[in-house]
Amino acid sequence: MKIKIASNDSQSMAQSGDSILRSLQNTDFSYADIIVRESLQNSLDATLPESSDTQVRYNLGDFESEKLSPSFEQISTKLVNYYPGKQRFLAISDRGTTGLTGEYLTDDKAALDRSNFQKLVFSIGKNQDQDGAGGSWGMGKTSYFRIGCGIVIYYTRIRLEGNNFEERLVASLIENPKKQDCLLDQDQRGIAWWGTYGSEDPETLLPITDHDEIEKFLSIFGLEPYQANDTGTMIVIPYLQDNLTGRSEETIDVPWNQNFEDAIRMAIQRWYAPRLANPTYHDATGNSVLYCFVNDEPIYPLDPMFELMQDLYNAAATGESENSEINIQEVRLAKRAFAENNGLAGRVAFIQLQPDQDKYKLHLSPYSYVTSEGDEDNLPRRILAFTRKPGMIVKYDIDGHWTFSVKTETNLVAFFVPNSTEKMNKTQQESGFRDLEEYLRKSEKADHADWFDKTGVTVVGRITRNTAAAIREALKGEDANHRVHISDRLARRFSNLVPKAHGKGPSQHPSRTPGVKKEKTVHLNIDESYPCAPNKIKVAFSGYIRSKAVISLGVQSQDGRLTKAKWEKNFDKLEFPASISRANVKSVDNWESDEDQLVLESKEPTNFSGEITVKLTSKEYRVDVNIQQVK
Repeated sequence: MKIKIASNDSQSMAQSGDSILRSLQNTDFSYADIIVRESLQNSLDATLPESSDTQVRYNLGDFESEKLSPSFEQISTKLVNYYPGKQRFLAISDRGTTGLTGEYLTDDKAALDRSNFQKLVFSIGKNQDQDGAGGSWGMGKTSYFRIGCGIVIYYTRIRLEGNNFEERLVASLIENPKKQDCLLDQDQRGIAWWGTYGSEDPETLLPITDHDEIEKFLSIFGLEPYQANDTGTMIVIPYLQDNLTGRSEETIDVPWNQNFEDAIRMAIQRWYAPRLANPTYHDATGNSVLYCFVNDEPIYPLDPMFELMQDLYNAAATGESENSEINIQEVRLAKRAFAENNGLAGRVAFIQLQPDQDKYKLHLSPYSYVTSEGDEDNLPRRILAFTRKPGMIVKYDIDGHWTFSVKTETNLVAFFVPNSTEKMNKTQQESGFRDLEEYLRKSEKADHADWFDKTGVTVVGRITRNTAAAIREALKGEDANHRVHISDRLARRFSNLVPKAHGKGPSQHPSRTPGVKKEKTVHLNIDESYPCAPNKIKVAFSGYIRSKAVISLGVQSQDGRLTKAKWEKNFDKLEFPASISRANVKSVDNWESDEDQLVLESKEPTNFSGEITVKLTSKEYRVDVNIQQVK
């Protein structure tokens, strides 16, 4: 294939390969998570309107570098030298989709902007704009370039007018031009494409469209081109890196992190359980059902954890469940976020998993399934997933604001599904948000990993708070006598340890000049505290800081309050009886957690909230929590 190297004009404001590769550095996700989230959403967005299902296949295999490298003009020698012999590849292919449609032979900029082929292969930051889209041809595709040597091959077959078909094959490279083993010369931007050139315009790179040439190229990987009436897209990523599971001390005990194939299989379920082989999803949304295969093995039946997530999704989406243990609650917004007052924002379905659960026999904790990390503490967690109409789980909120102050003595797993068709109020519609689905879609950032309110709007924040409130209220009426008995017993056991439900940092009352307004000082409120496991206390708090403050643990003694530093000074051989095992803080610019304190920083004065889990090594002392401003 012929090469086209991106120009290196210093006055063009063009990005280099290293800056593009940094553009979607979501460190919360593994490589398997990132690849699956991006590739499946792109395939689902391209599903044919008449198709009731979308099929996506992930194939991992080997190829010979010496057979592939001659196809890449100018870098073939480096490919063989850097990556000799047998190498690994990943191919992702879909069926029941349109393929990469659109123009590539025109000079019409508007037509190129509409072209999916142009967006995926040659553009960065061009979003999908069709109604109900979940993915983007914009930044997420950069994930493909990070798991191999930087080469990505695109093959597609599309339907043209008159029931004709066209195949297209082109390759792209994005690499860091500063690295020692770069494939392009180091004075380049680190970006190139391979295809062919036409006789009419020798400057414009075109895809290869000859079927025989494409078939021969794909045979290097043991892959076959689309046939008959099939249309779709295949993405091939050669020269895969080693250890793409990123195994570490936190992930080594999780069985699916043994190899990339198993990691992909689990990631598909983790993020797309609502849509996988689920006819209820189709009935609720009208969208196609998703069927996935990894090396020709179907992802079905689901693992029990993700069977549970699918059951919870179905319950929240329909308002009904055959499982009597699943609790379903409506979430409404009383103020006029929507065209109708007290409009239905969605439903939350949740379950408290008991050790003797009959249906869902989990081999690991729910926390391990959704994070791919070991769970040494094995504490009861509050895990809530949420999704939009496309069916990709946006996020698993763990012990966060979606379940704020919800008390549970066992794992609570929940799913919030928005009422996508709920019309927004007049102001929001005039701002371009017709319904809740559109508002939530446009509130997501490039990695589609959370929902954020627009400036001056509180829709997401209110949905979050109301969801937590709905769960709290529902649990109050669930077997109340039994719950009170357990809570009372725990409270008596830890009564001298649990911080009281109030508390402020040191307050000062200096004399003030009449008429001069006192500046609001730093403060901390203990909103709630309760035992959450043997020798552990959950503390929910909120407060206010002006710039920087320290929240510290202390112990009440006859000599007054002792911090860890004072304790160790006086009792050098006796362990400080309390430590922070887990922390989460919202609405500050930066925060750091240590064993005995949290350091909060904010560029501007702000209200904050959060939670800590305090581990106790002794029951002889009363623990407190304090805040102090840092000048």
